[in-house]
Amino acid sequence: MGYDWKKICRTKTDKELYLIYLGQKNLCEDAQISAEEELKSRSFDFDNVGKHQKKWELERLIEEERDAKSLFSFGIQRSRHFLISGIMGALMSSLIILDYFFNFMNNEGPVLKESEIYIFSLLTLGMSAVGFIGYYNKRKREKYRKRKMKVLIEQL
Repeated sequence: MGYDWKKICRTKTDKELYLIYLGQKNLCEDAQISAEEELKSRSFDFDNVGKHQKKWELERLIEEERDAKSLFSFGIQRSRHFLISGIMGALMSSLIILDYFFNFMNNEGPVLKESEIYIFSLLTLGMSAVGFIGYYNKRKREKYRKRKMKVLIEQL
């Protein structure tokens, strides 16, 4: 039983159809022919593919920005989350180190060993480093995305 590639291709985006047409999607020859026919029926300009690719890149960047701003973006942290993590790590490591030297916190509970203090201070310093590095990388990506979107809009 074969697939109805004409019907399947009608539901695909131009980008997906173009990738099928190029053979970058591992599908049969009938799929490539149907993709080409569907692109032609949509008046796809095969001579000016660069313009389409810029449009697809802009759509991808807009979607990425939308995901970054989404309230329910699981696995995607905003730059401010990294900044808060870095600040909290720096504050915690500062407190641990200052308490070690000046013993200003109330030590009613069990006293920490010196090795545990080193471990906690290293962990909080690591948390701070990861937070600040993540913040730097996220901000860099956001700036790149805005700059790239501006260039693509001007070119289109």
